[in-house]
Amino acid sequence: MKPPKGFAAIAIFSTLILIAISIAACTTSPSGTGNTSPPPSFANTSPANRPILVTVNSVDRVLSLANITMGKGRVLLILNVTVANRDTQKPGGFPLTGHSFVLVDPASGTSVPLFLVKPSLQAALENPLPLPTTVGKQDSVTGDIVFGIPDSREYRLDLMAPGGNVITSQAITMDSPAASGGALDVTIYSVEKRWNLKNESFPMGGHVFVVLNISVKNTGLPQGFQFVEESTTLEDTVSGYSLQGSFNSKYKNIPHELEDPILLPITLQLNSVVRGQLLFSTRDSTEYRLNFIDSNKTVLWSGTVHAG
Repeated sequence: MKPPKGFAAIAIFSTLILIAISIAACTTSPSGTGNTSPPPSFANTSPANRPILVTVNSVDRVLSLANITMGKGRVLLILNVTVANRDTQKPGGFPLTGHSFVLVDPASGTSVPLFLVKPSLQAALENPLPLPTTVGKQDSVTGDIVFGIPDSREYRLDLMAPGGNVITSQAITMDSPAASGGALDVTIYSVEKRWNLKNESFPMGGHVFVVLNISVKNTGLPQGFQFVEESTTLEDTVSGYSLQGSFNSKYKNIPHELEDPILLPITLQLNSVVRGQLLFSTRDSTEYRLNFIDSNKTVLWSGTVHAG
């Protein structure tokens, strides 16, 4: 009897399906041993298992260093890092050059290479990382590296392989112990904007008076903290406009302008506290960043001031 129309095509199709199933059965791992996860990579292994590790030991934010001053909204970050080579297989050690480090600001997507090393900059660092160098097997190297980058709260340090791939990273949060240093403890109790002071003093055009009620405690400077007008900066995080110094000593009649002003200059001894008002004249904004700095422009404390 003649097969129905299309029977031959169906038979051929069915045969192909059976062949495919047979091939799959031959190549599939036994139950419970199939590898369905991605192949191992540095990004998916714990830091302890990575052959090359980078550790950030401390972070200093400075506004200027060795006659290099950053523009508005930018800072110099000095990172003290350790690069350890745990690789026992690859011969020759791990090479470190000026292209081995990249600092990333995840908030803005900005990434910057290592700041160009100049002799004056090297001399300003306590322990500059010697570059280029090679980290031998089961060895490590520690030193300071510098980046110029927009001021932010979080960063990521990438360590690059000679071929340009990221082999390990270290997250940096500026509120972490490594970043804060524990020099000062600052509490902001209130923020107030004023368009004039008691004695009819007015800010310059386009500006407002910002009055901060704060306390400052010296928690980590045994030699004392020299609290002067230049010890603070107030930055408008919206526009990037930055103001150096409060007005607490610029106004000679400051005791009559504010209810409880901090009278500057003063020396804040270790574990001592001062509380009162700081006066700034700056652009009107909804958010600022208050920095306390020392005479070397190193940021001792930094915090966000919401003034919405």
